[in-house]
Amino acid sequence: MPMPDDAQDWYRSVLDDDGVVRNSVARIEDGVLHIEQGPLVGQEARVKKIDRHKRWCLVDVGEGDSTFRELLPLDVPSKT
Repeated sequence: MPMPDDAQDWYRSVLDDDGVVRNSVARIEDGVLHIEQGPLVGQEARVKKIDRHKRWCLVDVGEGDSTFRELLPLDVPSKT
């Protein structure tokens, strides 16, 4: 089954020139995620789960019935 167009567009938006999804850096303040650097800036609503110790997050990709989750790098050095 081919990847939906909206998911392909999203991947193109987060890949760098080498075709790699680079690490994003965020902070959690009062329980709210704030992504400060990297390809996930402005996409906090897509982040569904974070593992601060393993430095990854699960991100919703796509829209509607074709939505799936992808494991991406995320560093969250501070939480207040």
